[in-house]
Amino acid sequence: MACLLAIPYLSARSYADAERQLPRYVRLVILHTNDVHGHMFPFSYGDEKDVGGVARRATMIEEMRSQCKDALLVLDAGDVFTRGPLANAYKGEPDIAVLNAIGYDALAIGNNEYKGDEGLAGQKIMFERIKQVQFPVLCGNCTYKDTGKPIVPPFTIIQQNGLKVGIFSVTAPRAATYPQAEGLSIEDPIQAAERIVPTLKNEADVIVALTHIGYDLDKQLAAQVPDIDIIVGGDSHTWLYHPELIRASSNQDAFWVGGPIIVQDGEWGKCLGELTAVLRLQGEHDYQVMSYTGELVPVTSRTQPSKKIESLLSRYSKPFEKVVGMQGKPLSKADMDDWMADAFYSVGKTQLGVSQVGNCENRLKEGPVTRLDLMMVPVYDNMLVTGQISGKALRLLMSDKTVVVRGIESVDDNAVYSVCTQDFLTLTNPALKDLKFQPLGMTIREALEQYVTRQQTTN
Repeated sequence: MACLLAIPYLSARSYADAERQLPRYVRLVILHTNDVHGHMFPFSYGDEKDVGGVARRATMIEEMRSQCKDALLVLDAGDVFTRGPLANAYKGEPDIAVLNAIGYDALAIGNNEYKGDEGLAGQKIMFERIKQVQFPVLCGNCTYKDTGKPIVPPFTIIQQNGLKVGIFSVTAPRAATYPQAEGLSIEDPIQAAERIVPTLKNEADVIVALTHIGYDLDKQLAAQVPDIDIIVGGDSHTWLYHPELIRASSNQDAFWVGGPIIVQDGEWGKCLGELTAVLRLQGEHDYQVMSYTGELVPVTSRTQPSKKIESLLSRYSKPFEKVVGMQGKPLSKADMDDWMADAFYSVGKTQLGVSQVGNCENRLKEGPVTRLDLMMVPVYDNMLVTGQISGKALRLLMSDKTVVVRGIESVDDNAVYSVCTQDFLTLTNPALKDLKFQPLGMTIREALEQYVTRQQTTN
């Protein structure tokens, strides 16, 4: 693989740069991920079992690099950690260690990078992770309020195979409302891009926007800043199975595809995005996209995992591989939703357990159950709360197809029932949000471990 030169800031093109002999046609390959959210281990996705996993993705990237003779970059559009099984224990450290080991070329700051903890502790964790990264972390619309300086470089230029690829990044503006963003300013991403791109166009041969602003804003960005060649997006978890062209208002060059291209890789590393763009030289150093192909390549069990990445992950996962119980039979996707609600009322010592449908990402197999197995079950590791609900409100709740209610089979409208549920539902569900709840003092993952351990003891 060719040596990469990453340059955070450039002022003007040098004489040597002006003397570069550029080929008329060149290919640029971009491998991309976004919104992985801590999914480093294989997982279940809907009805699909055993998909994803960073060790498999590492093998795919290594194979593509070894076979590719063109310029090739590996980019991530943000939301690397949070929500995964190891998030609470390590606050993103293993996630970044994996990206370093794979050799990513640039990373956007996602809104969830702020959320490693509550308040300013979350901001501190974000900066710790940024220091850990061994390649450019970019954000062009977040600055310190007191100085106006960017928290990280707004762009970088990576030179590979003689091609200078300018990459800039912008993050979701709603992050400005987070307590973790205290002391920071987040500019409108499109305004930031309009400011950055002219400078970058003067320094780079091709411009890539690595964004964490969502598909809809990416389309606005493409329409308002057509000098961008490629947008590698994230935040909206959009499955763009093929690149999308956003045509500019005018197309004066018959060879140009006619506007920026948008790609996005869904979520959780279930696939690896792949884009190949054929570039044609216009003028001294300006390349335009002449044609392109792209797809989302599934990450499946057919790919042998990288032993290097597996070894790296095992250093973090080993403390959680202790067996805490046994599972008598494998549980289906529907079984898991019921099982989680059962765990809630058992641990909460209430009459009812209420869980969110679909919050069980991974299913339990028959046999030994480790702490790590249980940590991989919930998508969202909310806190548990307990309270009381009337029979009338309970009937409304039981008619809601987005929740599972377990513990009783018949309802008395005049009765009052004790309930244990996840705090998220008390904020969003109409039957629960006006009731009073008390914190149970444990997360879903902690409750599941207690439930399984208790079952093992009583059996």
